[in-house]
Amino acid sequence: MATFSTHILSSLDGTHLSYVEVSLIEISKGGRRKTIFQKKTDLGGRLSTQFSPEIGENFEHQVVISMPESLNTISKKDKSGKNIKVSSISIGIKFENMDATYHIPFILSPYGFSSWVSR
Repeated sequence: MATFSTHILSSLDGTHLSYVEVSLIEISKGGRRKTIFQKKTDLGGRLSTQFSPEIGENFEHQVVISMPESLNTISKKDKSGKNIKVSSISIGIKFENMDATYHIPFILSPYGFSSWVSR
């Protein structure tokens, strides 16, 4: 079994973003989408879960994070005139080892995010 974990922080003040919905979706080469898990971060903005990834050229995965309402509320008050509300962010990844730990932290802001793969 592989382990997926994340830690989600706000770029506005560095706080942990609690109860943020995180999904892992498996996408086959034919386009079939299957939700592997859909969970929320804990009070400290962390999530860790085990899963069995499909490995190989025929599969890709997508991590989807629903934008916390606390950041969307701020963007609605923004006077910049951007007139945009980000509802979710996602990244595509390809797992190469069925027994590895994949830690992917995120820093979210009203108009963007930063992410990296941590080992």
